[in-house]
Amino acid sequence: MHAAHARGSRRRLPAPEALERRDVPATFGVPWADPGHLSISFAPDGTAIAGHASTLAAGLGSQMPTALWQGQILRAFQTWGTAAGINVRLVADDGSPFGTPGRAQHDPRFGDVRIGAQPMSPDALAISVPNDPSMTGTLTGDLLLNAADTFDPQHLDLFAVALHEAGHVLGLDESTDPSSPLFDSYRGNTQLTSADVKAIQALYGARQPDMFEGSSGNDTPSKATALQPPGGYTGSAPLLAFGDIGTARDVDVYALRPPLSGYKGSATIRLQSAGISLLTPRLTVLDDRGVALGEARATSGLGDTVEVRLGKVDPGRTYYLQVQGATADVFGLGHYGLAVSFDGLSSTPAAALDATLRGDYQGLGPGQLDALLRDPSHALLSVDNHADDTAATANVLAPAAGFPRPTHFDALGSISDPTDVDYYKVKAVAPPTGGPAVLTVHTRAVDPNGAAPRVSAFDSDGNPLALTVLANGGGEYTVQAAGIKGGGSVTLRLAGAGSPAQVGNYALEADFGGLAATPTTFAAGLVDPAAAPPTAPLYVARTQLFQFLLTAAGPPGSSLRMTILDASGLPVFDLVAPAGDTVSAPSVMLTPGAYTIRYAAAGGPSTFTLSGDDISDPIGPSISDPTLKPIYTNPTQPGVYTYPSLVTTTTPYWIGAIF
Repeated sequence: MHAAHARGSRRRLPAPEALERRDVPATFGVPWADPGHLSISFAPDGTAIAGHASTLAAGLGSQMPTALWQGQILRAFQTWGTAAGINVRLVADDGSPFGTPGRAQHDPRFGDVRIGAQPMSPDALAISVPNDPSMTGTLTGDLLLNAADTFDPQHLDLFAVALHEAGHVLGLDESTDPSSPLFDSYRGNTQLTSADVKAIQALYGARQPDMFEGSSGNDTPSKATALQPPGGYTGSAPLLAFGDIGTARDVDVYALRPPLSGYKGSATIRLQSAGISLLTPRLTVLDDRGVALGEARATSGLGDTVEVRLGKVDPGRTYYLQVQGATADVFGLGHYGLAVSFDGLSSTPAAALDATLRGDYQGLGPGQLDALLRDPSHALLSVDNHADDTAATANVLAPAAGFPRPTHFDALGSISDPTDVDYYKVKAVAPPTGGPAVLTVHTRAVDPNGAAPRVSAFDSDGNPLALTVLANGGGEYTVQAAGIKGGGSVTLRLAGAGSPAQVGNYALEADFGGLAATPTTFAAGLVDPAAAPPTAPLYVARTQLFQFLLTAAGPPGSSLRMTILDASGLPVFDLVAPAGDTVSAPSVMLTPGAYTIRYAAAGGPSTFTLSGDDISDPIGPSISDPTLKPIYTNPTQPGVYTYPSLVTTTTPYWIGAIF
């Protein structure tokens, strides 16, 4: 399965005339749901790509040291990230095949953005898959380099190629400015233009100071942020703080006064960006006279962990913890976590501390963080005691700072018991071009105790808005409402799924834009469990990525299952929808051939609708592979397909009625 069969972009070599555009602009202009925790991984050699194997390390490793080629690619993403509200981190990659089923973000096996390489035809330098809210799955964000290319700064700069593709991965279309790294043809551009910065900030906002900066910053001991212990603190868990180094001159200083009067043992101060960002961290510990007691700094731009250990702390004195970047380049910026452990009292396992520092817990108070460290499997991050269970008591969300227009809203919350619901209110914002807006709402489970709530939406008069479900499964739920007038308000109701309702922590993101997803209805029908499971033919003419949404209606407790079988009768995709619900699963890549869709009802007759989207436009040429060659083609009419049912169409697939 080749990532080139998903919509996206390809980078072309210079040509004397304009080159044909093959990307689909509708996939651009969509921000990632969680840009503050965007991860990258390098796929190990041998990772499957449509039956081929990635040769990233072998190909680039023969041209330059590993640290150099990895650094150039990471620098490209970090360059975009430091210009906007994006945080990039490096994670491990287990070598699962590209496009393997999973979540678009936060899949524990590899990064949201996976980097690989395979040989391609000479007119492509790389291919990438931008984010698309109507498609889920792990191909989103993936970037493949042409393994047949030779990179060097004078002729073909790897950083320039990666900078171009990183912009597309983040949702930016190509630029008509020849000086932009997003220009259609390769020119070796390595600097973002003012228009590039404006475009990326329109999607993600400008980079903002962290919550501790205040109006005057916390860059000196006199303005230091006090590390506050929770009530009843015993020292069994570290004191935590999360911050961000947002500029080359940014310094964050924290004041630590040991909170336990009888403790005079050792303390370990840990500054971590590993698994959090690409910040190269530097930590300095000072006493209350300004004397440096210890310093530690990292040297890599991959994210790191540094520590300073104090052999003995004095409860009557104040210590100052100074955090900054260790370099003056883009790797001197990024998120971090700070932890102070009182070694003789701490009982927090190292793995639990590491997982918490890497988590989505910025903005939590000392008590919430302490509870999370002491009992991560059961800690609820936001218990509201049912104070926001009605539209009249909805939480009014302020728009996220840094955006040129107030289009983005987010929150971290909890469904604390099966009867709990949370209401939020946001102000509707019209697109810059005028006219009605499109609202995309995304909820996701926040580990380790997470659940993705279901969303209902209402206009200013309390009327329910028609919502299109774009994703529902795997700890993610995404809906979209179109035709919203600016200036009014939208009330969101979040409730746990299932019966009893799921309980747990969630993140909420809501964005107003002008781009609406339009799922296609593939099939519909009635299935009776008393009869043999009906089937329908599915013919795939060219390799393409499918997103399926299954909606079922039937008696309470009933459900409907849809299974795709290959030509050998082996299942390649399976989806079950309870009555009254719409569910999805990660996108599935289907290669050319004949398939069978089987429908089975349980608990009573069920009507169903099978909808979704397909992505078949190539984003770059692939190496020759007979198993991926399009079939059902018409030799006299390019782009036309004739299927065994004698149906002739330009659509590269055909789904028949059930029989």
